[in-house]
Amino acid sequence: MPEGTHEEANPVTREISASFAASIADDISTEVLQLISLPPTLPWESSELYFKMIASFAEALEPDDLISWMLIKDLADHRLEIARYRAIKAGFVKTACDDQIRSKQSSSRTYADDETSRLKKAAETRFSTSKRSSSLRHRYSWDEYGQLVLQPSNGRVPCR
Repeated sequence: MPEGTHEEANPVTREISASFAASIADDISTEVLQLISLPPTLPWESSELYFKMIASFAEALEPDDLISWMLIKDLADHRLEIARYRAIKAGFVKTACDDQIRSKQSSSRTYADDETSRLKKAAETRFSTSKRSSSLRHRYSWDEYGQLVLQPSNGRVPCR
């Protein structure tokens, strides 16, 4: 193994800041870091958090051999995957909720448009009937109009 700084000795620590690499050097030896390999983090995930998690596990479990370190690495890898799956699941649930909301908005909009059209037609029909009715009102006196509109006739309309 080449001698030098902790950061130069291991490609893993090149991804993380020098100050952080120095801080984990106390908890994780260079040999173990070389065996651990690169962290399985995605570009938007923090390598430093991954190594902090390994250091925390190491502090709690106090590994004394390579097998223990490998189990700690596996544990950290699985915890990272669990966090990803939780985020993915939350994304699926949010997407499903957003789809439901859009669907309800669309059906509500369609119902409102249909109801508006129906009410407009009803108003137009009533208005046109009202216009005919008012034209009758102008042609007849109120008494004659009341007889025409309110009482059934024998089919004849009085002439003026």
